[in-house]
Amino acid sequence: MGNKKYHKNFAVWEFYIIFATRIPNIRGIKYKMDKYILNPIDLGKLLKEELKQRRTSQKVFAEAIGLRPSHLSEIINGKRQIPTNLLPQVALFLGLSIDQLLESQSDIALTRKKGRILSTEDAEASDLLKKYDEIVSVKSLLKPLQLDSCSEKQRLDEMVKQYNLPSPKKLSEDFNKLSQRCFRRSAKNGRDNRMIYTWTLKAQKVAKVYSVEVPYDHTKTEELAERLCTIFHQNRNTMQRLKEILFDYGIGFGIVEKEEHASIDGYSFFYKEHPYIIITNRYKRIDNLAFTIMHELGHIALGHTNEEESMINIDERFLEQDTDEIRTEKEMEADNYATNKLIPENIWCLTPKVPLNPYAIQSTFTKWAATRQLNEWIVLGRVSYETGMFRFKSTPNRNIN
Repeated sequence: MGNKKYHKNFAVWEFYIIFATRIPNIRGIKYKMDKYILNPIDLGKLLKEELKQRRTSQKVFAEAIGLRPSHLSEIINGKRQIPTNLLPQVALFLGLSIDQLLESQSDIALTRKKGRILSTEDAEASDLLKKYDEIVSVKSLLKPLQLDSCSEKQRLDEMVKQYNLPSPKKLSEDFNKLSQRCFRRSAKNGRDNRMIYTWTLKAQKVAKVYSVEVPYDHTKTEELAERLCTIFHQNRNTMQRLKEILFDYGIGFGIVEKEEHASIDGYSFFYKEHPYIIITNRYKRIDNLAFTIMHELGHIALGHTNEEESMINIDERFLEQDTDEIRTEKEMEADNYATNKLIPENIWCLTPKVPLNPYAIQSTFTKWAATRQLNEWIVLGRVSYETGMFRFKSTPNRNIN
């Protein structure tokens, strides 16, 4: 090559030339290619063994022939065919003819891990599921549907139906719009945008299942806020009363289990002219529940949540783009709405003075809350919000009753 730089995958191409006619021996079985027709699984084993003997990684080989490493892995596992345009290169690498490779793949399109042969229809569905999986977690969306024993086509059709999914291309466009409008890009744990989007699809599915019959009247939102605060401070049969009163005022409500790497507290959006509040309730504490609900109600009351825009409340927000300043301003407005509705300023200004000691604060404010018929943990929650002090000893009263 003289002084020319070697291509990073040049070694692989050298292997093509050196071993072009070499037929590998897998587990002592000598393949006679002129008489033996390979099926996809045997072909995958053959390719895997050849790579192993030549000490070439799957990634390097895939890059050398212009194939995605994940697709090469599926070929090796007998789940995917070798693309037609790559047949000459793979045939040369294995020392086979193109006709032999074509013959081995003529009757079988794809095979699943369980060893079940897929029809052409299921093979196409499998590829489409992979495209969806690049945008959202297909595994997570399919889990509650319990379709393990169904075909790939049935799984795809049911997932699209249940979550009202558009094409992968349109879904990707919707995801980009939502991510720009509702949450920031971050590598932090709990901020995986793909899992956040997965969760929002599950939340939107709740709106399709639990329809709201009472018309929503924006002018009654303040009245609703007062009644909700009463429920939270009393903390008796809270979840049932919360759901009933929200539906009575034309607002849908639901709880969707949190997704891993998606630390979401609440989500508000409109569906068929009704606002919906969906929460994860991941802490199962009255102070967190009250603040999350009132925060999302704040978005609705302040006009942040409307037919065109939804709001997602996610932990650990950090400014990364200029457009995030608008988003953060809305979050602060919703925070202030929730804080002041739960404990009005004319009452909060009467709080006692106390040393900055967790024990003293908890003891003093618990007694003060009782004199005002306020929930002690909602009061302590506001103390934490304003002082950053969270080291209070939990009591059974903090649980949602």
